[in-house]
Amino acid sequence: MRPLGHLSLALLGTGVACVVALHTIHPRVSPIERRLSEYALGPDGWLMDVAFGTSAGGFTALAIFVASSRGRPQLVPAALVVAAVALVLSAVYRLDADDTENAIHRWASGAAAVAVVVAAVGWSVAGAGRRRPWRRGIDRPIALLALALAMVSPVLHDTFLTGIHQRLVWAALIAWSVAVTIAELRGDHERRHPHRR
Repeated sequence: MRPLGHLSLALLGTGVACVVALHTIHPRVSPIERRLSEYALGPDGWLMDVAFGTSAGGFTALAIFVASSRGRPQLVPAALVVAAVALVLSAVYRLDADDTENAIHRWASGAAAVAVVVAAVGWSVAGAGRRRPWRRGIDRPIALLALALAMVSPVLHDTFLTGIHQRLVWAALIAWSVAVTIAELRGDHERRHPHRR
């Protein structure tokens, strides 16, 4: 299942690269005030669609990768699959469409973030991802940061800080996903090659 871990990293990295490219292409779109989905509007919107799609693929690959570990609760992979489906819905239903599509987009975007927060907290804080007593790792503080950011989301949603807050939430969630994937790949390598520790 190691290839799924590598695939997840590649897909999530592609999604991040697309978003960074959009920030570079459209420097006048305020990252503090404007939400990421607004990059989907206009001629370069296909890059945001790619970001949605590759991120959905990355979370799906991560879900299958962590589900393959024996003795792990299935809440985390299920939450990651929910996030992936919600990201696809976010790409299909745009902000500039009618009120119904706009509402679906906003709901799906929020559901994707909440689902990854649930996965992060379940895996790194509640302990679904541990096979043995806690080992030091960066995924737990990142998961706690993502949870804290998500908890203040309702307060900041319609303020001038909505854009930067959304970016911080997703940066934390992607960072958590990468940290968990690398830790699992490393743990798998150590189990396969114990003499190389």
